[in-house]
Amino acid sequence: MRQHRPLLPGRQVQREPIRLHDTQPHPVRHAQHDNHPIRHSPETTNATPPRHCAADPPRQNAVPTASHSLSRWDIAGEPLAERYQQFFLIALGETILVAGLAYSPSPYGPGATAAFAVALVTSILFWRIYIQRAGQILAEAVAKARHPATIGRSAADTHLVMLTGMTATAIGYELSIRHPLAQPEEAWVAMIIGGPVLFLAGRARFEYEVFGRVSPSRWIAILVLLALTPFLPHRGTPLIPATLAAAVLLAVAVADARRARGKPPEAAAPPF
Repeated sequence: MRQHRPLLPGRQVQREPIRLHDTQPHPVRHAQHDNHPIRHSPETTNATPPRHCAADPPRQNAVPTASHSLSRWDIAGEPLAERYQQFFLIALGETILVAGLAYSPSPYGPGATAAFAVALVTSILFWRIYIQRAGQILAEAVAKARHPATIGRSAADTHLVMLTGMTATAIGYELSIRHPLAQPEEAWVAMIIGGPVLFLAGRARFEYEVFGRVSPSRWIAILVLLALTPFLPHRGTPLIPATLAAAVLLAVAVADARRARGKPPEAAAPPF
């Protein structure tokens, strides 16, 4: 057995005091178990979240803004022009389809046949005026534009005006073919004459978007059609305003062909 040495009288033993609480807190380490993170009380989670400084790299998965989305299709001039041409061709085909459906159940009299022929000529003139020359080089105009988004949005509105005019003209086709001997009413004349007027107005704006100028033949044709409109209701047959509209469109197409004869193809010069 181990014997303890007795304490000598007068000898004091110095002992270190026991520290129950440490004065300096140690950093808390948050331990995580498998799929069971430790949840802290709200008092311990009131710390201010870290702020990103200016030197932080941008986030790769940021949501694009409207300007970024526009820049995606700003440079896509050729696909954009193809889509607009497709819209025009679909509307043009609809006008011919309406004329054919209106003519097929008719008794094929001379009035209905003449109205059907005028409708086909008008549709062909629509195509000729559209394609000469702005409709061919819209993609080039978008590529040369300083602000491609501006010309893209403007061309969309322009095609909407032209397609609206072609739709009104198709209604005029149906009226003139199904009622070739009736006196035209105001609404009939509004469709038969107003359709080509809207088309020419849209085509004039389209020419300005591509070339930065408008041919005088566009405005002259519009003024002629508007000047004839008050004298057409309740006079003659619907074939008269339909023939006048086709004649004015033919004059515009001939003026375009004469202006382009013997000259190199005009290059796009968009004002935007």
